[in-house]
Amino acid sequence: RVLGTGPYDDFIQTDAAINPGNSGGPLFNVDAEVVGISTAIFSTSGGNIGIGFAIPINVVKNVVKSLKEKGYVERGWLGVTVQKVTPEIAKSFGLDRPRGALVADVTKGSPAEKAGVQRGDIIIEYNGNPIEGMYELPRLVASTPVGSTVEMKVFRDREVKTLTVTIERLAEGSATPEGLIARVLGLRVKTLHPAIAEQYGIKDGGAVIVVGVAEGSMAEEENIHKGDIIIEVNRKRITTVEELADLVKDLRKGDSVLLLLKRASGYIYISLKVR
Repeated sequence: RVLGTGPYDDFIQTDAAINPGNSGGPLFNVDAEVVGISTAIFSTSGGNIGIGFAIPINVVKNVVKSLKEKGYVERGWLGVTVQKVTPEIAKSFGLDRPRGALVADVTKGSPAEKAGVQRGDIIIEYNGNPIEGMYELPRLVASTPVGSTVEMKVFRDREVKTLTVTIERLAEGSATPEGLIARVLGLRVKTLHPAIAEQYGIKDGGAVIVVGVAEGSMAEEENIHKGDIIIEVNRKRITTVEELADLVKDLRKGDSVLLLLKRASGYIYISLKVR
């Protein structure tokens, strides 16, 4: 299941009881095999209602292996920003049905740019794996060994083209939307899925929750706290980390940004000056 909490969403949904304090514990199957790590629940009351989520054990194995061998988690990097292919978009591009990942932007100097990927391409296959939904692509790229050369099929001008791309290492920092936001605003953030956002009283879609504040940052000085939920940026409604990153990516030192936060049962505006 995709919950919209980050680019590598890939959860097992379970009806096993998961309550506060269970996160990080094992999820077993009927053969007493560990199949996942308990992570989150959907609840209207704060307690278990039979809808829980766990990180698949194969994902955990890859992370542990990377930590043991390198001391950090190494992920592959393609360098594209993608969006969902809706039925309307598929029809406009001449695609037979909604599938793939639509390239909204290509990072300068990235593996994608070097391979000839263009804005408006629809990536329909990566390394032999058909791409049905946009969320599948980041997971596949992230799990690709750095330095590997893979073939990628894109739908462009009503034709399928095959491109060859060499995957590079995803660096810490502004290469990701989260890294960009951390650098510009001093905030660590995650996307809140609409179903989870509704538990916080947000009825019109997802939002972005603050999970950490950099010490000594302007955000800390302005008393932004862990748990604050960002609803608007410069009077524009946001629902994902990617939308937030897009609105702050062009800010420069001395610029100000106006945030609307939901805190407890109320709302508050806070203005941050970029350092």
